[in-house]
Amino acid sequence: MTNPLSTSSILLHCTISKWAAEVTDLKALKAVARAFSSDTNDDKYKKALFIGDPLKGIDRCAGRLRNHFYRWTLNWNEAGQGRLMPSRDFRQFAGEHKEHSTEFFKEVQLFIDDYDDHCQTAKEHKGDMYNPAEYPAVDVVQAKFDIQLITLPFPTTSDFRVDAPEQVIADLKDRIDSSILAVNGTVDTEINTRLDVRLGMLLKTLKIGKRFNKSLLTELGFICSMGRNIEATLTSNTINKIRIIETNILICNPDQIRNSQSLQDTLITICGKLL
Repeated sequence: MTNPLSTSSILLHCTISKWAAEVTDLKALKAVARAFSSDTNDDKYKKALFIGDPLKGIDRCAGRLRNHFYRWTLNWNEAGQGRLMPSRDFRQFAGEHKEHSTEFFKEVQLFIDDYDDHCQTAKEHKGDMYNPAEYPAVDVVQAKFDIQLITLPFPTTSDFRVDAPEQVIADLKDRIDSSILAVNGTVDTEINTRLDVRLGMLLKTLKIGKRFNKSLLTELGFICSMGRNIEATLTSNTINKIRIIETNILICNPDQIRNSQSLQDTLITICGKLL
């Protein structure tokens, strides 16, 4: 079986590495045990190494990176081996990913530049809880922060180049064919789920008379575009849903929606039928 996703999509895996700046403090754990006459054999006490939260800028950037990656990609394998992206989307994604990565490493550098000061502040305020052995050298700390974006190959039945009995090869190919069908179903389901979430938000906004935000259309259009870019893998029902959204909802002007009760009523009906 030919996998249409292998010609229209790529598999990506994104790893964001950070340093938590926390340690398990046995001294504190023993102090708690003495104070409360408690058995702490199964307890853990995580101690923050710094005063305040000097890593919060890095954490925010990491969160934006992670959210951006998940927005542009789809789940395709329950085993979690990478996420799927339509090939046509990669250029725009990669440009935005690079910008988010640049911001991440800027925040890392700011932390590294002030690392000695953060250590000194901890020494001044931690008292007996301060242990210099818990603070790695600055180059070791910097190496703990990284972003890796890699591509993974799609499995296909043409991958077999092994010397094995024909029946074994046939069985393996059948398994891959079944996996391809399952993958297509997973992708189709996620596109539908994302569409339904946005349609539900649009319906709720219109029903309660909340001020209409054009970002609802923007995100709905984004998901429809993603679906169009992998159209060959979607069911006819999903493609039809995308077509209805494109021709009846996405053509609407946000200002027209805000100012027309009849248009709002029409969109409420359409969203209700699609859901």
